[in-house]
Amino acid sequence: MVYAKDFDGNGSYDAVLGFYIEGKPYPMYHRDQLIDQMPMMRKKFYRYRLYAGTTMDKLFTPEQQKGMDTYSANCFESGVFINDGNNHYHFEAFPDEGQFSNISDFYTGDFDKDGHLDIIAAGNSKDPEIGTGDYDAMAVMLLKGDGTGKFKADFMSGLNERGEVRKMVAVGDRIILLKNNNSAVVYSLKK
Repeated sequence: MVYAKDFDGNGSYDAVLGFYIEGKPYPMYHRDQLIDQMPMMRKKFYRYRLYAGTTMDKLFTPEQQKGMDTYSANCFESGVFINDGNNHYHFEAFPDEGQFSNISDFYTGDFDKDGHLDIIAAGNSKDPEIGTGDYDAMAVMLLKGDGTGKFKADFMSGLNERGEVRKMVAVGDRIILLKNNNSAVVYSLKK
């Protein structure tokens, strides 16, 4: 869940993320992170114990909640939207291996020459906030398509690059992986 509004009146939209525990919404931010974003919260939560256990609905006064936007998301999986041909789409999640970390870029093509679209996916990030931790569990991977919108990770593809990959660029039959604070890596797409 996300509560969003210009709560502190500084002209910028403040987004406060939350999560549920046993049906109750709690703020995702630690007290100090919340105060960094909205210094006015220091007056209300001047001690850590005042913030501990606070639910999302208790963060803001009823007056502050007026005009507040509330958003929620029920799916955090990476995947693709498949068009059935009649402008109707359905979501197809990637296999578990495609959920290990964030995906910052992907490249599509029929890499195994079986007539079905495949995906090379890359990601990882060391940029999340302290309470979140690093996203670093995924190597660059080939997700082989079966023609129905489903994909299977191919660990024998030769793609095994680890670390943060921010962008991929195709140049001819090569793909260049642009890594954060590291040298670019080049793979040949020939089989």
